[in-house]
Amino acid sequence: IAPRDCGAVTLVGLALSHAKPDEGRDRAKLAFEKALRLDPAALRPLLALVDIHMQDHEYDTCVQLLQRGKEGMSEAHAMHSNLDMLEARLGEVHTLNENYMEAMTCFHTAISLNPDNTEAQRGLERLEKMVRGLDPDAPGDTDIAEDPNTNDSGSNHGMGGHLY
Repeated sequence: IAPRDCGAVTLVGLALSHAKPDEGRDRAKLAFEKALRLDPAALRPLLALVDIHMQDHEYDTCVQLLQRGKEGMSEAHAMHSNLDMLEARLGEVHTLNENYMEAMTCFHTAISLNPDNTEAQRGLERLEKMVRGLDPDAPGDTDIAEDPNTNDSGSNHGMGGHLY
């Protein structure tokens, strides 16, 4: 008998994605998709499914999933939701897909929804470095050494989050 609980189906998907990454990947995707049919506003299966598609470089699918996730939240649920987290993840996907303007918009939206969203802040800092032609993974404030006349008041945390 197949479980009809979103949480249980999500756990099955997580187990499949970790047990045999190559073999279980497709079955994990199916489990996460089923979980989302059971609860379209569930974040855990949505983000897990997006992670798998990011690892497979299927960025358009990631964008579609995240857009559907944002749309699937009811008005009441959205007020207490993690909409900022979905926007930040969408920014990560757009960054990986080299769609920098969309990424910047997503990161700014996430920060406007939640100024304490460190993933969005780090993603934006990383993106700004990339756009300036700097190594986003380099430690320290590399743009100061490049141009001492530049007054960059932004902090430089690097990207501690997960870009897949």
